[in-house]
Amino acid sequence: MRARSNLVMSDDLERLIDAHGLAAVLYALSNICAEKATHISASYSDETLARMWRGAGVRVANCAESRAVALVTP
Repeated sequence: MRARSNLVMSDDLERLIDAHGLAAVLYALSNICAEKATHISASYSDETLARMWRGAGVRVANCAESRAVALVTP
């Protein structure tokens, strides 16, 4: 079952990338990470987990800004 859901998710992500570009999808994921960090911090007061989500968001944003992504983004 997991393999099927991964295939479906991959297809969905490919459609998003085709429609909006890789950088835009990565920036959206980065924003989601930041929003999760804010929610976790406010709702659960778990600063360790919130910091991990913030860090993930920064890393994803850095990927979005990378030269490799720029080369494949129209």
